[in-house]
Amino acid sequence: MTTFLSLPLEIREIIYNLTLPVQQLKVQAFCDQAWSDAEKPAGIPGLLLVNKAVSEEAATVFYSRAVLNIAPLRIPPYLSHSLGGDGAKLNLAFGLDIEFASVPRRHLQRITRSHIYSGQHDAISAEAYEALLRWLVENTAVQTIYLSPRLMTRLRGARVDTSATSPSSIAAVGSDAHT
Repeated sequence: MTTFLSLPLEIREIIYNLTLPVQQLKVQAFCDQAWSDAEKPAGIPGLLLVNKAVSEEAATVFYSRAVLNIAPLRIPPYLSHSLGGDGAKLNLAFGLDIEFASVPRRHLQRITRSHIYSGQHDAISAEAYEALLRWLVENTAVQTIYLSPRLMTRLRGARVDTSATSPSSIAAVGSDAHT
């Protein structure tokens, strides 16, 4: 009798690709009109719960196809004075590390797509947006980014150059090009 794990890895990977959906990952709470209920995370697929060996193999496919939905962190008003001047700087990426602590780093490093939402009602700071991009480069394999229309408006309000290229070769995709 042939068992699933006795099949060649190539066959099992084909099965994982056919059975695992593209997952929307979101651990932050944010409000953005571009966020759709259809994009809500669907939960952990049952295939990842079969056993440890299948879970490890399937997680590779699962996270490589996942879309990370994320928003820049909002800086509390009482800390906004520390962004300017020569004083100590806030480590804005640390907040993202805390937000995503529940996702194992090896899985984050497989994610290649991200949708960035505004997450707040007023203009975001250039520092928060820059920290988010730096965090994505350091913690994921993101190559394609979708910016929500609301975020684009907020960035323009903060006078951030949204067309600047990054040395990390991350491609910023316009609001009309979902991937």
